Amino acid sequence: MLKNPTEKKRITIPGLSEKKKTEIEAFSDEEIIAIKNGAKTYRYGILILLALGTGLRQGELLGLKWKYVDLINKTVTVKYTLNYITEITRDGKKHAF
Repeated sequence: MLKNPTEKKRITIPGLSEKKKTEIEAFSDEEIIAIKNGAKTYRYGILILLALGTGLRQGELLGLKWKYVDLINKTVTVKYTLNYITEITRDGKKHAF
């Protein structure tokens, strides 16, 4: 072929052409304050605050290691992500997330 027959043409796949646009809901200022206050007493509250401040996803937060947190320059480097974690409670029970 000397010429690509699909060049400069839009190809529509039936059933996929109508994408639903989902509206993203952001937290209100009041909701953020409530989350911050609640995070103070929660075991993993620092992760919640870090998520609010950075926009990191759950797996990115859980994959963080202290060596990638620079408190002097106030930076966090994401090197790893986790798909799930297992929490072991004080009574020895395991809970997978």
